[in-house]
Amino acid sequence: MAELERYKADLSSHLEAAKHNYNGEIEMFKSVIMAGQNAIRTIVGINGGASVAMLAFIAHLAVNKSPFISTYASCLLPFAIGTLLGGLVSGGTYLTQWLYAGGPIAKKAGFVANVVAILAGIGAFSSFGIGAWWTYEAFTLAPAQIP
Repeated sequence: MAELERYKADLSSHLEAAKHNYNGEIEMFKSVIMAGQNAIRTIVGINGGASVAMLAFIAHLAVNKSPFISTYASCLLPFAIGTLLGGLVSGGTYLTQWLYAGGPIAKKAGFVANVVAILAGIGAFSSFGIGAWWTYEAFTLAPAQIP
């Protein structure tokens, strides 16, 4: 009888440990999802904000008929690409989760979609860096007579 009670206690202990581990994994998964959502917001925010700022500046140059419109218009391109990639990351995240909910083949496709979404996110952050660099160079190389 004592052996049965010890077995029940061990089983209960293992069950509690498994519940604890499972709850820890769920919380880790939630934190990863939240970090990803914050990264997507950041991607869209910085690239979208930079795109709008560049558009406003280019519009100002156009009103003043500046010859430097094409110089600054080319600086807009990486920001616009970064914004597009941010949208693709958002959609890719949805697709990834949808695929992970499927069977074994869908889960493999979900993994691939997840990697593609991560690479698009890295590309979006890189686009912002390139756009910021190009804009910096345009401002430092352009004459001071920009209206």
